[in-house]
Amino acid sequence: MVLQFVTDGMKLAPLNPTPLTERDAMIAAGLASGTPATLQICGPDLPRGFGASASIQKVGGASTGGLGTVRVTEAFDLPNLFQNPNLTLSDTIGNNNGVADPGETIALTIPLTNSTGIVANTTTLQIVGGNSANYGTINSGSTASQTINFTVPAGTPCGSVVTITLNVNSSLGATSFTRTIPVGTPVATFVQNFDAVTAPTVPAGWVVTSAGAATQPWVSTFVSADTAPNSMFAADIASTGGLTALTSPAIAVTVPAATLTFRHRYNSESGFDGGVLDISIPSVSGGAFQDIVTAGGTFIQNGYNSILPATSTNTLGERSAWSGDSGGYVTTIVRMPAAAVGQSVQLRWTFGFDSSVAPVGGGWNVDTVRFDGNSQCIVTAAGVDVSGRVFASGGRGLRGAAVRLADQNGVMRTAVTGAFGFYQFTDVAPGQTYVVSIMSRRFNYSPRVVQLNDNIAGLDFQPE
Repeated sequence: MVLQFVTDGMKLAPLNPTPLTERDAMIAAGLASGTPATLQICGPDLPRGFGASASIQKVGGASTGGLGTVRVTEAFDLPNLFQNPNLTLSDTIGNNNGVADPGETIALTIPLTNSTGIVANTTTLQIVGGNSANYGTINSGSTASQTINFTVPAGTPCGSVVTITLNVNSSLGATSFTRTIPVGTPVATFVQNFDAVTAPTVPAGWVVTSAGAATQPWVSTFVSADTAPNSMFAADIASTGGLTALTSPAIAVTVPAATLTFRHRYNSESGFDGGVLDISIPSVSGGAFQDIVTAGGTFIQNGYNSILPATSTNTLGERSAWSGDSGGYVTTIVRMPAAAVGQSVQLRWTFGFDSSVAPVGGGWNVDTVRFDGNSQCIVTAAGVDVSGRVFASGGRGLRGAAVRLADQNGVMRTAVTGAFGFYQFTDVAPGQTYVVSIMSRRFNYSPRVVQLNDNIAGLDFQPE
């Protein structure tokens, strides 16, 4: 069976595969067959450093004698569960505005996927500093999800990014993941859809530079726009090799959660021609442009899908890039590097091609650019306490009475009085009207209506 995965994996492997990408192709073949075999494929390679988390940097670079640009990070770990697909957030239990805000309790739905080839038993997940969940048994080839509540610390700055650590334990062993949660609602500070110009004009403030005798520079075009009438377009040329770059005006980055969102479609010679995104940060290397990931940015959605080879006449060789056929417009979202906060940056879309073939009409369209450089938040105030005492006749405290606290939506909490009739509710949301009532078999009590803006002590009840 493993031999079949090897054969099928060769068909799925990318151009110029590395040992790791070939291994991953074999795993994909096993998954496609409905027989996950990650453990069988990875296990024999562990002594050679090809563990589950091994990686290769600078793919396509020189490696002769170990003195070239290729770098290999060895690992000797067995396959384990992984956190995929992305976790999702809901704040219907909070202010219900669709984002995490300071002090708000949110619900995180966290999937765990098993592609190891063996069953994971007694699976649990713990958010460090927060709640946990029991996933039970996760069969190989399947995904299980649980929803776990998490409270954003009340003092979290608006527009910051909260990092959480997920500790997972199962019969496969322990593993951990870190994930980030942006705080606040994104505020657009720059937008451009290239529709206010007449093709092939470039909008004011945008700069186009090119290299290579046969290069066709970026132009606006009414062909294949995401939003009519225009998009920006760089053509893929089957010529002597070249590139063209589209640079934005300066854009202010105010908060760590700042993101760039744009729509694009690409159709290029797969694995050889493609596009990259660069950034210029004034305080870093004198403002020299560098790849968005190298600079510390993070792709949230639809990042690079290929690595261009060093042997290509494309001057973007050895770089991660978007290459091949996207099949239409896709949305890419990238979070800005931490070093960019408090500065004005420039972004540059560069398309490069080699001296080989190119698809008919191929190239790169970019449209619907939005930069969320700031955030706004709804600050959830810290919870307040409500306490008091329930009396029986004769001035004695009543033990075992049920005290009910109902908010204006009918959501109810219950506390039971202690030996001397005392009760307490903690962490009650302020700014609402509540009804406090007493349930007792022996005595009757009139309910109390209270407006909670701060702690209330001494909310006592006497029998009628």
